[in-house]
Amino acid sequence: MTKLAKESNHLAFLQATQFRRIAIRASEELARERINYRSLAKIRITQECEEIKQKIEEIVNEEDFTNICAAVQRSYTKINRQLKDKHRKKLKSLIRQQESNSVDPRKTVINLSSKQLGDNAIKILNKGMKFAIASTRVPTLDMILAVEMAVGKIQPPEAADEQQ
Repeated sequence: MTKLAKESNHLAFLQATQFRRIAIRASEELARERINYRSLAKIRITQECEEIKQKIEEIVNEEDFTNICAAVQRSYTKINRQLKDKHRKKLKSLIRQQESNSVDPRKTVINLSSKQLGDNAIKILNKGMKFAIASTRVPTLDMILAVEMAVGKIQPPEAADEQQ
């Protein structure tokens, strides 16, 4: 039984490692797809801008065209700066909020027992009542054993008819 348990733990570790690799590959593939999509969208928008630029250039004289291009560039720069400032403010606000929300775990965890709690125990208790550590392996051996025991108790239809 010990050898079987060691082998099943080894298999569970391999499965967990394989699942992790699959998840990492899927995440990387999704990131590649999003980058590719954004690149193609940028190319399409750039082409549309060039077409519009050519149409405007055909309609207006050279001086007006230069003024229009300069105005568009100024507008783009202003909007881009405003957006960056907005994101910086939001990030600073979130950082301040996170700092102010950090509460000393020693004040939130009340030890009712006579035992002293270590820092790790206090950190885990601070996570709340619904915190649970996820299992690193699926108990396949236990499931197989339970199914075999249940199947062993089931009588075949012919045996059930003979007993009645």
